[in-house]
Amino acid sequence: MARKPSFGTANTVIVIDPAGVASASATQSSYITNTDFLDATILLQLSIGAGTLGGQRAAFVYAYANAGGTEWPDGVAATASAITLFNPTNLVRIATIFFSAQSQTRGKVIPSLAGALGNVPQQWGLVIENNTGITFDTTSANHKIVYQGQAVT
Repeated sequence: MARKPSFGTANTVIVIDPAGVASASATQSSYITNTDFLDATILLQLSIGAGTLGGQRAAFVYAYANAGGTEWPDGVAATASAITLFNPTNLVRIATIFFSAQSQTRGKVIPSLAGALGNVPQQWGLVIENNTGITFDTTSANHKIVYQGQAVT
């Protein structure tokens, strides 16, 4: 019997709010408990406000995980909140979103979280670091961070 892919709910929101995050600052998501999926596709859309681009003109997206316990790496609290990243961080960078102009929205698809991490852990989440030189847009609705799980049946 042939195996076929099975998909979870499309556009499942990852609880994280990059709105108003200043350059050289970061925000973390609440953790996601994975009970069904071998992989996940993540869509990120971030917007920056007006100003002069500087720094690395990019947002860096990291993944964090644990093995089902209560300990998290590198200062992660696993709740939607600001985070001060360790320097250097040991979190896994899974995406870089570059900006070329102020007041811009840019997106990125991460087609395989398992490809980035080696597997999809039981508990995982994201950290977004702003290195654009400009504060992220202050309207939450101007950012989109969602995922869709994938399994095989």
